[in-house]
Formats: sequence, structure tokens, C-alpha cells
Amino acid sequence: MYRNLEVLEELGLVRHVHLGHGPGLYGPAASVEIEYVACHGCGAFRALTGAELEPAREAIRRATGYEAHFGHFPAVGRCPACQDVALDDASHLQ
Repeated sequence: MYRNLEVLEELGLVRHVHLGHGPGLYGPAASVEIEYVACHGCGAFRALTGAELEPAREAIRRATGYEAHFGHFPAVGRCPACQDVALDDASHLQ
């Protein structure tokens, strides 16, 4: 099956992305480049257009000279819900 998906990807009909620690996920190729952010806490992810991530890409470009892309591997961090949980946990320790 994966060989069929590889052929479809070579033809530009599907693409794959790695959203976490599991195997790559495949989906139909879009006419607009889709990029991703993913939460390493709960595994949630969001699909975004390249324009939505341009400020992050520009900051990375300024800091490192690298042109960042988040289509195959997402930008990984903590989603708003996991940030709230971490803040709640920290406030209980004080």
C-alpha cells in the first residue's frame, strides 16, 4: 500500500506529513500549500496556509538564515489548552 502512496505522491496527487511520533499521514494534495503546527503535549494539530506562518518563517530567516517550511514536519510546541494546564499546574505549586 505504501508503495502506491509513494507513486501517487510522485505524481503530485497526494502528500504526506509527520504529525507526531507515529507514521506519516497521507492526504490529497492541495492547490494551496498547507503547513502545520502540532502540540507535543496532547497531539493536537492545526493546518495553516503558508501566509499564516510567514511571521514565524521570517523570524527564523532573520535569526538563522534558513528558510523554514512546515509542510512535511510541523512546527511543534504547546497548544493553548496545554499551556493553560501547565500554568494551572504551576500556580498550584506556589
